[in-house]
Amino acid sequence: MKLCNLVVSGQVHLALLTERGLIDATAAGFPLSMEQLFAGGDLSPLESLAADAGLPVVEEPVSVKEFIRSDRGGLKLIAYCFEGEKGRTSAMEALRGLEDGGEVTVLIGPEGDFSPEEARLAIDCGYVPIHLGESRLRTETAAVTAAEAVYLRRL
Repeated sequence: MKLCNLVVSGQVHLALLTERGLIDATAAGFPLSMEQLFAGGDLSPLESLAADAGLPVVEEPVSVKEFIRSDRGGLKLIAYCFEGEKGRTSAMEALRGLEDGGEVTVLIGPEGDFSPEEARLAIDCGYVPIHLGESRLRTETAAVTAAEAVYLRRL
């Protein structure tokens, strides 16, 4: 079963996400080679970690705006942390609305966060603004935290 779609603007270690069942990942907003996206390009650790979940599908990089505008079903979340921003819900609260087996897409911004324009576009396209806790997280930590929240919701 696919855990979630995760859109990350930054390098992540897909092995960590694969352990939790992540299957689809998209690098958004910058050109990265698949080797860079896979933090070194060695897929062999993923093969053993993904025995049950399957290898992740890594889509071609696209712009953030292009991805946001793409047709995605299920629950759509965007994590950002603008100073003084109110009205975001916790990831765990937002995930309570996830139907069993339902799809979820989580947008994780680059170091320095999404631009206000990107966040507004996502909200206008049906993404729910969320936070991942009180701390400002690095991109790779935020990606693992979001995947873990989805994992825990599915238990």
